[in-house]
Amino acid sequence: MTSISPKLAFAAVGAVFVTFSCPKTAPATTIIFQDRTSFNQSLDSDPSLIKTVEGWDNLSQGTIIPSGSTLNGITYTLTTGDAAIVGGVNISQFNNLFFSTLDFLPTRDTITFGFEQPILAFGISLPATFGIATGDYFIETDIGDVAPSFYDAPPGAEGKDIGAFAGLISDQPFSSVTLHGVANARYGMDDLTFAKSITDVPEPSTVLGLLSLSVLSLGLPLKRRNRI
Repeated sequence: MTSISPKLAFAAVGAVFVTFSCPKTAPATTIIFQDRTSFNQSLDSDPSLIKTVEGWDNLSQGTIIPSGSTLNGITYTLTTGDAAIVGGVNISQFNNLFFSTLDFLPTRDTITFGFEQPILAFGISLPATFGIATGDYFIETDIGDVAPSFYDAPPGAEGKDIGAFAGLISDQPFSSVTLHGVANARYGMDDLTFAKSITDVPEPSTVLGLLSLSVLSLGLPLKRRNRI
């Protein structure tokens, strides 16, 4: 199995370019994004991708999403408790996704988002958290791509010690993403954003074109550390 440390030091630019060696597959070329603006700009600039944003704003506050259930094409699996819709600090009005139980510990428990069709991009904002250091949280796909969180304050809170974002685009399709915590800081989530190819089978050349464009405008080359 290959992985990277969630506490790597990244340059202060919009994105970084990484090559992942995934078991039983060709190496995945991946961009890790450091803020939601760069991530969304990259998705919006590629007509071959279909972007979807789940902000949970059409649900009533207090709604429980049971672990293992599917809503709007996303399956929610939590190691402890269920997901809950609450108000609070957010990116888009009016709701956040939190956890239904205070037994949830960020350094122990995880939430996994599964998708009905393979996707090529995933990003999520954590506007309600004081875990703002790089790598306080990290996302991991089912094919082994890993991206740490970066400080990214929600609208109206710029410069304050709150908010984070984690996101990536890969040239290899994946079906689920797990959010992990390294810092002992609770968090709320907003604007889960993902993108899939407009075709059933993504064209590698199309996605690589997006990756190359993003690297030229936003990124820096990095190498991933492997471990067994």
